[in-house]
Amino acid sequence: MEAKKKEIPSNVHEALAAFSKFKSDKFELAPPAKSLVKVIDIDPESDFYFEVKNYEVIVNTISFLIEYKPKDGFRTEKKETKVESNQVMNVFNTWMERVKKYDQFEPIYQDTVLKAYEEQFYSQLKFVDEDADIPFDLNQQLFLEKYLNDTKNKLIELKEGKTEDEIVELEILVFETDEIKSVLTKETKTKILKRLTKLWAKAQKTGLHVIKEILINMGSDFMTKLITG
Repeated sequence: MEAKKKEIPSNVHEALAAFSKFKSDKFELAPPAKSLVKVIDIDPESDFYFEVKNYEVIVNTISFLIEYKPKDGFRTEKKETKVESNQVMNVFNTWMERVKKYDQFEPIYQDTVLKAYEEQFYSQLKFVDEDADIPFDLNQQLFLEKYLNDTKNKLIELKEGKTEDEIVELEILVFETDEIKSVLTKETKTKILKRLTKLWAKAQKTGLHVIKEILINMGSDFMTKLITG
């Protein structure tokens, strides 16, 4: 359970104050659950994070137990360590730069067709900056839930009469619709949007009959309704 504000010493709040104003197009603050602060990599395919788990006061000195992933530039596993209060932001900034460095590299194998489809869909659905880091409102969430349920049913119907390989491709899409639906109320618009564009890109690559069924046939106002509710 998240601690109440006045259950935490004021000096601890002061040491972590920069996180309350933290904004980024690559990272986001996650609900802290049992920790004090948690920042995650916004990439849906990434499990990188930085977490301030707890604090300890010894003779008027505060130290924090932090955990982050990746550990360093040589290992991608997590690391847990204690740091003094005046070092938290330094360690955090080093972690961010390490994760951002991944943007410099191309994957060893990259499906350029899939990437092109993702970018095409993403360009049609970009939100203005002030809307990107907030969740969809209730009407939009309900709209998306219905859309994903309908999409799942259509994908299941499309499996009839298909080859084993084609069925596997459709089952992957079914799994992704469930994944998106499970995080509709937990993730920002940007993150949900990226998940949707990956789904549509994979559907288009699977076949025009698939993308027609789950997106094109939704009508020309579908994109507008998704953004505006």
